Amino acid sequence: MANFFSDNKDLQFHLGHPMMRKIVELKERGFAEKDLYDFAPQDFEDAMDSYRRVLEIAGEICGEVIAPNAEGVDHEGPRVVNDHVEYASGTVRNMKAIVDAGLSGMTLPRKYDGLNFPLVCFVMANEMVSRADAGFENIWGLQDCAETLNEFASEEIKAKFLPWVSAGATCAMDLTEPDAGSDLGAVMLKATWSEEKQTWLLNGVKRFITNGDGDVSLVLARTEEGTTDARGLSMLVYDKRDGGVKVRRIENKMGIKGSPTCELVFTNAPAQLVGDRKMGLIKYVMSLMNAARLGIGAQSVGLCEAAYREALKYANERAQFGKNIIRFAAISEMLSNMKAKTQEANALLHSGKGAGNDFLGWVNLPSSISDSELAAIEEVAAKLRAKADLVICIGIGGSYLGARAVLEAMSDPFKLLHKEQTQPTVVFAGQNISEDYTWELLDAAREHSIAAIVISKSGTTTEPAIAFRLIKAEIERRYGKQEAAERIVAITDKARGALKTLATQEGYPTFVIPDDVGGRFSVLTPVGLLPLAVAGVDIRALVAGAQETERATDEHVAFDENPA
Repeated sequence: MANFFSDNKDLQFHLGHPMMRKIVELKERGFAEKDLYDFAPQDFEDAMDSYRRVLEIAGEICGEVIAPNAEGVDHEGPRVVNDHVEYASGTVRNMKAIVDAGLSGMTLPRKYDGLNFPLVCFVMANEMVSRADAGFENIWGLQDCAETLNEFASEEIKAKFLPWVSAGATCAMDLTEPDAGSDLGAVMLKATWSEEKQTWLLNGVKRFITNGDGDVSLVLARTEEGTTDARGLSMLVYDKRDGGVKVRRIENKMGIKGSPTCELVFTNAPAQLVGDRKMGLIKYVMSLMNAARLGIGAQSVGLCEAAYREALKYANERAQFGKNIIRFAAISEMLSNMKAKTQEANALLHSGKGAGNDFLGWVNLPSSISDSELAAIEEVAAKLRAKADLVICIGIGGSYLGARAVLEAMSDPFKLLHKEQTQPTVVFAGQNISEDYTWELLDAAREHSIAAIVISKSGTTTEPAIAFRLIKAEIERRYGKQEAAERIVAITDKARGALKTLATQEGYPTFVIPDDVGGRFSVLTPVGLLPLAVAGVDIRALVAGAQETERATDEHVAFDENPA
């Protein structure tokens, strides 16, 4: 019997990674639910046994059901019947097999009938499904939309939708419109509050929506009258059972035909608000996209796996001139090139000779961090901790995302519930241009002693520049310019730029943003290490872990033994 988990040593290797122990501990919260649910694991070994068994079931369904159906699904395809999508018959059989096996709601909490599996298991299952049929992955894999509801929606919404997803309801994210593709800030589908019906009503058109007629749809819509940018957009959840949405057509795509890509017409379709108004794009869609990126990555790897295995199988079976074609040099070379090109990319990366080599400082960054640099960061962090219980980190993109991700991963999620906090709270500003966000931050900071870390290469990027101007004025108003100079730290260019000039004039403590390290990799530079040290993270242990990973993935490590 075909099993896409049992025959894949890479997946089995990653499931046995040492980091899984930490992942399980975090996901299971110390196995707090072991006495509440009979299927909750009792300990680490029990959890790993559950993961492996479920992935073996998923692998069997992929090999025995989804893969054999794939060709028929592509030929038959979905169609529009009475303004709704009717899946291909093979897709219907795939869904039944998946739902009967309990593979819906893999990552959702048990209280909502989910399996409470870590994301790594869902990604592995995604890869296997994609290897079987990349089009079906676009249907089944969208269950990760429910994670956005789980994180941001009200308890009422979660109680309504999440058990339904765990029972097999399909999902969609309705974002793109005819005039709003990459520029989602231009979305114009309207959401209007109806006093009569006590609900939001959606009107407009969405286009190129993957699995557009899903049971549960997360819809990006304009709730604020008179707005034309991202600040007027909110996230709403639509229940297909309520009606109000028609499928105008299914796009005729080149591939992944089993997945219906739809144009949708909303006519007074009722929907419920998810989270806060005006945060639809800048907060909730960004979260949604982070999960989607993992799904698309898994889909890509699954497709590559399928393509390579098909090519290798064919080359070993197809005979010409009295021998299998894999024995011909040209064919053998084609197959070998798949691995060789990966090794070539690895070599280019470490030699620094490929395109973009001027931004490869991150490759050997961990080993280049000196003890004196760490000591300087710790010294400044200690001074800020002594002066402030609230430190505002001002930056955008990679200037704050890395630090925020590490803080969220390593911090107590219930920190704010503790009466006594031993570490300063680090919050972020300058990542958006919302006047409400900045005003609410300054209002909340009134009862706290504050300090700031401003991170900008040039000092002229609009969002952090505006936020810094306001926060700097507040610190100077409270403490005077002399004391403010000890409460503000600048992380900027080594020699030039508006922020570097200002920091020199005002006498701010200053750290340098390396020229050859960009984006979230900068978390291992003062950009990330200073906010983390202020928050109480052991940055020396963090750097030591990064150095260990650098050694394990060094260019001299054998390709087949390199965990990357």
